[in-house]
Amino acid sequence: MVSLVIAPLLEQEDWATWYYGLIPMALMIIACVVCYKLFWEGFDENTQEQNRQFDIARAAKEASAAGSEEMKVVGTDEAALSLLAQA
Repeated sequence: MVSLVIAPLLEQEDWATWYYGLIPMALMIIACVVCYKLFWEGFDENTQEQNRQFDIARAAKEASAAGSEEMKVVGTDEAALSLLAQA
């Protein structure tokens, strides 16, 4: 699409106006950086935190299903993490 848009500009003496091609390239680079900053920055950290919370909840559910007294007494994240470490 970009080549079709700038093609009339490049018709003149082959590559005499090559620098016009830098304009769409700069716009695409800026658009990529903006999209990354808005939507993808910190995605891995958020996903890891969600997975950690899911693992803690699953461990708590399994422990309560097995009748673990330790999990019934203490319901904090540290207790769940200590149970995961023991397993």
